[in-house]
Amino acid sequence: MIKSRVTNPAHSTPQTSRSIESHAIYGSGIAFIIAFVASLFYFSGDPAPLFGRDSIGVAASILGTVSAFIIYFAAAYRVRIHHAHLRFLQRARLYLTTTALAFVHAAVGILLIAGSFYIIADAFVGLHLDSYASSTIVAIVAAITGYITYLSASRMTSERVSTVLAAFLVSGALTSMITAEDPNWWNYHFSSLGASGSLSAYAFNLTLIIAGIVIVSLSDYVAEDFALLKNKSTVYKNMRSNAIRIALACIGVFLALVGVFAYDSYPIIHNSAAGGMAVIFVGLIVILPLLAPSFPKAFFGLSYALMAVIVFCYWLWQGIGYFNLTTFELLAAAIIFSWLVVFIRQIAAALADEKANAK
Repeated sequence: MIKSRVTNPAHSTPQTSRSIESHAIYGSGIAFIIAFVASLFYFSGDPAPLFGRDSIGVAASILGTVSAFIIYFAAAYRVRIHHAHLRFLQRARLYLTTTALAFVHAAVGILLIAGSFYIIADAFVGLHLDSYASSTIVAIVAAITGYITYLSASRMTSERVSTVLAAFLVSGALTSMITAEDPNWWNYHFSSLGASGSLSAYAFNLTLIIAGIVIVSLSDYVAEDFALLKNKSTVYKNMRSNAIRIALACIGVFLALVGVFAYDSYPIIHNSAAGGMAVIFVGLIVILPLLAPSFPKAFFGLSYALMAVIVFCYWLWQGIGYFNLTTFELLAAAIIFSWLVVFIRQIAAALADEKANAK
């Protein structure tokens, strides 16, 4: 297991909430200065619009994304600074998952920043600002993005990973849908978004690959949570945490393979990976009462209900043709990742209860 969080003092730099806040301020301050200087060179000509070509929104999106990516690495380095105990493959996996999480934060950041400036530009039609005002706005955006990213990276938990992952998947999928070359892609299947070889298709496949890597990382966080539960309470001693961890990691690997092997180039591998992901998910739900018997009955009821919905949707697609393949894929993906978020929240709630009982 890769020990990677602030809560693991044996292999991380001891950090208090005050020190994390202080370093977040330092990081955002550095981001502000660098972004301001870079923006002055970028806006050296005529006054800039809020959004569009050579705009404040474009500069803020780019520099905010760079700020998020670099600062995430800086924060992750501070909480995972001692790597001497890790083997080469473990260290490589740690860097890979850190890169994936940094990319996720940067991707969500650029979409939120660009979307915000697009909306603001509609509220201030025709507004143009000089280079100093434009540079100040860009620098503020980069600083805020860096500050939020540092706090997120320093206090990363399984619950936060699942939330960021969900936001990343939704935003990445919506971006691919909007920018797809074929506006009728939905008449075929969801995988057609990554089958054209266009920039939009590459973005869609990259979204799946990064999401798969993040889910593999998430399995490590879940394993750490289960280890904490076992140490804190005898109620959770009989949990089969390794089996759950392996199942989640396999789902992540299969999701990444779906992105690596595009449907139009490798249909057999692509479909096999997608099918394998669904089989593991259904199998995990079926045997979950044996793997985690201490979980509440309400969660098991929800799990079986969601599985029944997937089966029903499959019948609506294959049985009577009410759904097309795209509808079934979208609904199945939404159900699977909704279940995953609820599953992570169950673990977080159990940890919170044990922490409250220990006081």
